[in-house]
Amino acid sequence: MYKPIPHHIESERLILSLVTPSDLPDLYSINTDDAVTRYLPYESWKSFADAEAWLGRHNKRHRERESYQCAIRQRDSGRTIGNCLIFRFDTTAACAEVGYLLGREYWGQGYMQEALRLWIAFAFGRLGLRRLEAEIDARNDASARVLERCGFEREGFARQRWADKNELSDSAYYGLLNPDYQPVDTLALLFEEVPPTPGRLIAFSDLAPSAVADRPAAERAIGPAPLRLTTERYAGEDGALSMGDWECEPGAWSIAFHPHRHEFFQILEGCLEIAGEDGVARRFGPGDACVIPAGFRGEFRVLERVRKRYVMFDR
Repeated sequence: MYKPIPHHIESERLILSLVTPSDLPDLYSINTDDAVTRYLPYESWKSFADAEAWLGRHNKRHRERESYQCAIRQRDSGRTIGNCLIFRFDTTAACAEVGYLLGREYWGQGYMQEALRLWIAFAFGRLGLRRLEAEIDARNDASARVLERCGFEREGFARQRWADKNELSDSAYYGLLNPDYQPVDTLALLFEEVPPTPGRLIAFSDLAPSAVADRPAAERAIGPAPLRLTTERYAGEDGALSMGDWECEPGAWSIAFHPHRHEFFQILEGCLEIAGEDGVARRFGPGDACVIPAGFRGEFRVLERVRKRYVMFDR
């Protein structure tokens, strides 16, 4: 897992820095405007939940070193007037793609050209990239002018490249080379590796023999079906071993384990809560592990979409 290294880039009128939740109200106003999103590959935002989901996706891409997203802010007012990103890194070729967005009330004032020149200087000077690329809707003349004024050259054209918003659209491809290229580790300059947080191991108490004895002979799991379940099974003289992955959306299950089945699992993603018959609920996040004894009865509650890796032993 990685986190983005904060970079602060300034010009006479603008400041570019990492997008934060405080930028969302301004970005929400911009992205609800159909004129702004006309040539972009997504629908206008309909609710503030769309803004929060957008930020969540980009935070995930940051953690996976897939993109680096900055807000464009006015220096004097502090308002967020747009955003720009760098993504689709090709570390072998020292190449990446740029994208950008500007609120309609700021069009025609040179803001996008000023921001893109900052972004190019950052990508070539600080990150040491050899080449930048941009793909735009071929009908977007204003975006083409911005790219060309910043030195990009049109290098290609793809007919009917996208089917979006109930129409087909062509793409125009632009490229810009760094005349002073010197190889560096670009991703190391953008993202810092975060050591994994040690997980917890929780073992539910073994049930008394008398309690195990009155458990049903068959295991029960009453609740929504998992999104994905993979299983590999191995059998031997002392019992059987099953292992695999389990993935599920939020929901709740009533669980009654077989008297001879134990389970060990570790959470890979999401959040899971388990409540036993004693009424005590225990919560598990990424990295946490759990041992559940034979005969356990209680409830599984998926609080956030979960992916876990499990091992079950029957004896």
